[in-house]
Amino acid sequence: MALERRIQDQWILKNLEFDQKSVSYITKGRGNPMVLLHGYLASSQIWTDIGSKLATSYKIIAINLPGHGNSDTWPPVHTMELMTEIVFRVLRNENIQKACIIGHSLGGYVALAFADIYPQCTESLILINSDPFTDTPERIKKRNREIALIKAGKKELLLSLTNTIPSNQPNQYEIQNKSMESMFFQSAISDDAMIATIEGMKQRPERIQVLKNSGIRSLFILGKKDPQLNYDKLIQSIKISDNVNCIILENSGHMTLTEKPELVIQEIMTFAWINESLNRG
Repeated sequence: MALERRIQDQWILKNLEFDQKSVSYITKGRGNPMVLLHGYLASSQIWTDIGSKLATSYKIIAINLPGHGNSDTWPPVHTMELMTEIVFRVLRNENIQKACIIGHSLGGYVALAFADIYPQCTESLILINSDPFTDTPERIKKRNREIALIKAGKKELLLSLTNTIPSNQPNQYEIQNKSMESMFFQSAISDDAMIATIEGMKQRPERIQVLKNSGIRSLFILGKKDPQLNYDKLIQSIKISDNVNCIILENSGHMTLTEKPELVIQEIMTFAWINESLNRG
């Protein structure tokens, strides 16, 4: 309840009707717009501390993706294209023509899809613990196991599939587990929404060409101990364009937003300031 009251005090909660369903999002601040997109099982609440600090200089819009937070579910699949359209409708609702799109994990997939489909609305991209690749066959098998557990009424066992940090990194294992357990048990996401979101991630196409050909300035913020990324492949892909930069946080895993929030804020602010300087020049 304390967290809910704090959000009500500091943020403006809004709802958008789209496709006969409701999408919720929160806004704060003034200035050039930044859209914040959360990861799977999270919600706009994961951004409230980071977003509050960014809102001292920018207009912040943190969207609850379908089935997350107070947003409705679109079964059977939450495609990246569906979520992109929702982001676009929110921007239009806020009378925003162009924004910096920031996404963590799943949110990064959506951010890339948005830049692909609506490049004219994408000022820049910041992708945190995310990548432009499609799922590998091994990852698809894992996602299928997750769906099977949910359908069998055993979704509490999903944590055993997410505990993938090598055992030689016990401290990081403990940090990430605590973050993921907190999200999992506090999430009000329904079984249908979980399955629809997993299906959407499983079906997403590769979007490396967005980074290579769009000319959109982009920043990756990566945890070097993130077990969910093909780290070497991602680092190589980042070299394809002078418009793509990368920050590597040595002692962070997949939950960089909660592990290193101050560094995330610092890197976002620096990147945004450089972009604004380049645009003025």
